[in-house]
Amino acid sequence: MIKIVCVLLSMLVLIQAKDIKPSFSLHTKGIISDFVVEGERLYVSTDLGRIDIFDLKTKKRIEQIVLEPIKSTRNTMVPASISSVDVFKSKLLIVSRGLDNYRNVWIYEDYKLKKIIGTTKKLLIKEAHFKDGNMLVFASIDGDISLYDRNEKASVYTHHVTDSRLSDMVLSSDKKKIIIADESGEVKMFDSTTAKQFPDIPAKNVDNIFNISHSNGTTITGGQDRRVVVYQENEKPYYLKSNFFIYSVGLSPSGKIGAYSDGEDSDIQVFDINTKQKLKHLVGHTKIIRKIHFISENRLISSDQGHDIFFWEF
Repeated sequence: MIKIVCVLLSMLVLIQAKDIKPSFSLHTKGIISDFVVEGERLYVSTDLGRIDIFDLKTKKRIEQIVLEPIKSTRNTMVPASISSVDVFKSKLLIVSRGLDNYRNVWIYEDYKLKKIIGTTKKLLIKEAHFKDGNMLVFASIDGDISLYDRNEKASVYTHHVTDSRLSDMVLSSDKKKIIIADESGEVKMFDSTTAKQFPDIPAKNVDNIFNISHSNGTTITGGQDRRVVVYQENEKPYYLKSNFFIYSVGLSPSGKIGAYSDGEDSDIQVFDINTKQKLKHLVGHTKIIRKIHFISENRLISSDQGHDIFFWEF
């Protein structure tokens, strides 16, 4: 009996040892909508129409970008909520809400903010990413992907890729592929230069996908069906089950370590992509997790529907 108790206590200690709290956090005034990292700088966008730029070495805010407010339906001025931010060689690409819920697209470069697409275009851009310093990739809520040429101020192509509401879009690290997910549970991949679709990916989600991540040939998704689906090149896809909606997923740079929002308590579960083994359990969030981003194989950053960015080491 004593041996059994000792074994159980040892197991409990091991389980508890895997629960990891944030190493530190950074605070913003607005509710965080997106963030991106380049080098030692963190760019955090909020619903107040602001982007806070933090130095990760000093853990201090070094700059703030503020978008001009917009006029609401009640004829009052309100913050231009930011939905997407990306960075390329210190240039920022920003998508914000404008009149009638159409989107404005901005470039912040050399300390100057310039609107490159206004609401008169009536675009419903959900997300935007740099393909390079000039070419931009847009994904719209109504199922289109576009390649936009900044110099020509025109789209190279606009391609309708799904009849379902588009949920999320990412680019591969080499910027050659666009990977999208939608409410049908399907994942599709396209050549970012031509919009040519790659062979269909067998769908393993059976309901709306909330979030998608891609790294080094591996793609993972999380959705309403409580499934974390893992797609690997030349491997059969598989999924892990959770007991709650999976709002956010992330992948390490090698594509060998995955993470997903886990449970009603908004924890983060880290797991091995190849063995499916659960590795670490990250605790500290109190709201729905919006984004998980690895900055190395054993460090990640996450945000929820609140005002704080959390940093983890494991």
